[in-house]
Amino acid sequence: MASNELGLFLADFVAPTSMAADTAADSLVRSVNVDSSSSLTIELSCRSYPDPSVLRSFEQLIAREYSLEKVMLSHDLDSEAAETQSDHANYCEKLVPWLLCHLRQNEKIPLSADDADLSYDKVRNTFKLKIDKHAGTQNTAKNILSFLRQHTAAKCDVKIDTSGAVVRKDKQGKSVNKLKVNKTKKDKGKLIWGSDWSQRSRETLAEAISVEIKTAVVRGDVSFFEKFINRNGSVRVSFALTDDSSSVRVMLFCDERTADRLESNLKGSRTIVRGTTQFNHYRNECELKASGIRLLPPRKRRSDDAVEKRVELHIHSKMSKDDALIDAGDIVRQAAHFGHEAVAITDHGIVQGFPAAYEACRESAIAGKPIKLILGMEGYVVDDGQLLCYGLTDKTTQEFDSLEHGLTALSVAENDEYLFVKHAGLEKYEIAIAKDDPGRLIKLKKLAEDVGQGPLLLDCIESIRILRRQGFKVESGTPRVKFFMPYMIVTELKNFCKKYFPLDTFSSEFTEKIVTVEDLESNL
Repeated sequence: MASNELGLFLADFVAPTSMAADTAADSLVRSVNVDSSSSLTIELSCRSYPDPSVLRSFEQLIAREYSLEKVMLSHDLDSEAAETQSDHANYCEKLVPWLLCHLRQNEKIPLSADDADLSYDKVRNTFKLKIDKHAGTQNTAKNILSFLRQHTAAKCDVKIDTSGAVVRKDKQGKSVNKLKVNKTKKDKGKLIWGSDWSQRSRETLAEAISVEIKTAVVRGDVSFFEKFINRNGSVRVSFALTDDSSSVRVMLFCDERTADRLESNLKGSRTIVRGTTQFNHYRNECELKASGIRLLPPRKRRSDDAVEKRVELHIHSKMSKDDALIDAGDIVRQAAHFGHEAVAITDHGIVQGFPAAYEACRESAIAGKPIKLILGMEGYVVDDGQLLCYGLTDKTTQEFDSLEHGLTALSVAENDEYLFVKHAGLEKYEIAIAKDDPGRLIKLKKLAEDVGQGPLLLDCIESIRILRRQGFKVESGTPRVKFFMPYMIVTELKNFCKKYFPLDTFSSEFTEKIVTVEDLESNL
């Protein structure tokens, strides 16, 4: 097959995400090798180190599209790629799951090897594999090294670690090496909704969920639960599944009775969900459409073992926007579980969390764990007044506050070719700076020095915005010209004078006479 962009090769069935698009755009298909009726190898030439997780997603998509058992995207960097040692190390760290999968598929390592057995040592630039000691241990290292050279862009060594092996004897008395690894068997849980699935399915971290994966199994805690009744009477159930890496939203459709049952089973529980990934354009995130849910045994709850219990007097619930995720009722339940005598709900400027907190308080009393609910609120009751001078820092001096050095009036405008500046302070001048002038930055620096750090009096806010944009338009490596001195707007000062000093002589003259920069200069 002739060289072609990977993006075009996969255009019919690759989901259009930025992660997949970047990898596809940087890769060229050099050849496609049909190893057997169920196996395919695609050789890629990449302009930068690809993301192995994206490559694995591509492989799964191709395998599903063409009903293949094995698909491998063999890849290497092209001769013009300029990547650093740090890029190589990051690539090798991400390569571990992809490498382990294909080493097992190609029978280069024992099928019993799992994610904990293969690791990458960034300091020594070495892949380390823990396996049982046997006669072919050295050949295993050579096979892995050969595979790396032939099918990946990794340039590193391979080390076989058999230090964890212990000698045991079988029934015939012969020595048998077993790797001493403590593996915790994961609980399968109880199926409570949907269709069951093979427990051999590999689980995916919540942070790794993307539309390229298509089908995923995620294990975690249910952090919130919502129900929405549709017009046709069906119920849309939505809940968040959180593991140690991140959270993913899970959704499904069912009848109202099933939704109530799921709510009672799932709220605050641990669960494992299998489903298909899909992109929610309304929320702008990837979510999991459940096909099966298994309920797991609850975690051991945290306890407060302090002799003298505390009382939390400042805590927010999910009613405080962008400040908390927990339900107000769950706060009360947790405090009651800790044995606290009381707890306060103090959301930002609202009281909508009180009903749920009160209900939880009543439930705790019935359950024999009474707790006092303190109703509170973090309010906003102070009038901060009207802001007249922008950009003041905490280190502003008394001399600056008293305007001892006076004000500088400034008006700035621009068109496609020129920047027009009117300056009225210790000096009064007008300048026009061509935007393609080689000395543009020098003139802007001179203007910044004239302005100094004193306050500016501007005809409009656009004047300071133009200066900042022009000061930031520099070539790579060239220092920017910064205009971050304090400033005031004439129209805002005039409105302030009219509102608070309507009978003052200076105020009336200021509001009537000051219109242009020239008026500012002559009246300062």
